Amino acid sequence: MLEHRVTLRPTMLSDLDFVVGVEQDAGNRPFITPWERTQHEGAVRFPDARHFIVELDAERAGFVILQGCRNPNRSVELKRIVLGPKGQGVGRLCVRLLKKMAFTQLGGAPLLAGRERPQHAGAIAVPQRGLCRGRPAARMRAGRAVGRC
Repeated sequence: MLEHRVTLRPTMLSDLDFVVGVEQDAGNRPFITPWERTQHEGAVRFPDARHFIVELDAERAGFVILQGCRNPNRSVELKRIVLGPKGQGVGRLCVRLLKKMAFTQLGGAPLLAGRERPQHAGAIAVPQRGLCRGRPAARMRAGRAVGRC
């Protein structure tokens, strides 16, 4: 298991060069459609979205975008997770932090995970337990899905 510290912090405009760079990385590009810098800037400023920098031991390691944070149906979409380090459990820990955030800061919202390119099963390279992978949301209680996803 990872023995490093993974944290999330709000993305600042000064982080956007890093964000665009990690999307352009050869290890990530086959799995996402990279956004322009202006699209990321919009996500940082849009009140219904949350754009976070993923830090690994206080160093930037990737980013996460949530959408639907003000959704009246109380469901939040994990729009994008893009990481530099692979195979270290960073994604897994990041999703755990996001699930906790969905309950503690976003009003108990279910967390939905979509895939930009569904043909690639690893587009979100994290365990899907507790997520609904773009299907109708199961109710989430204490960080676990209740019902069918």
